[in-house]
Amino acid sequence: LATGIGLIAAIPAVVFTDPEIAWAGLTEFEAKSRGIDFAVSRFPWGASGRAATLGRSDGLTKLVVDPRSERILGVGIAGVGAGELIAEGVLAIEMGTNATDIGLSIHPHPTLSETIMEAAEGLHGTATSYFQPRRKPKLSEGYQPAGSGSPAGIDQDDTVPDKTMICGKCLI
Repeated sequence: LATGIGLIAAIPAVVFTDPEIAWAGLTEFEAKSRGIDFAVSRFPWGASGRAATLGRSDGLTKLVVDPRSERILGVGIAGVGAGELIAEGVLAIEMGTNATDIGLSIHPHPTLSETIMEAAEGLHGTATSYFQPRRKPKLSEGYQPAGSGSPAGIDQDDTVPDKTMICGKCLI
């Protein structure tokens, strides 16, 4: 996918472990190394009703987005069925979808696919199943959003390596 920030490959990668790990598009490390401003929104599966019913709340869904346009630059998922769930992320990257579009798309409840919607809603602090206190976002390259308010759920840590350890079990 050609964008104003260069080429982003909307090609999924899946590691069929337990839990599965899947990603597409840019990782935080790739965005940082290319000098791209980005924001990250994470949704822990401990807040997912479906993950709880499966007894598999050890997952995480992560979106890497352009903070100005909210365009989806990358998606990372760790958890049961991540290989199937990444398809929505691939489509979002390929179609140039933004986080608001995903958040406004109705997802069936309770399902694991909701974790993608919840991560998108987390960018605005409106995730239904996961409370995120309002805080000032930390973004790469000193970007600060316009206006007086800061969207909740944006997270950027300059110390994050290529893959982030989650749940003590897997990397995304």
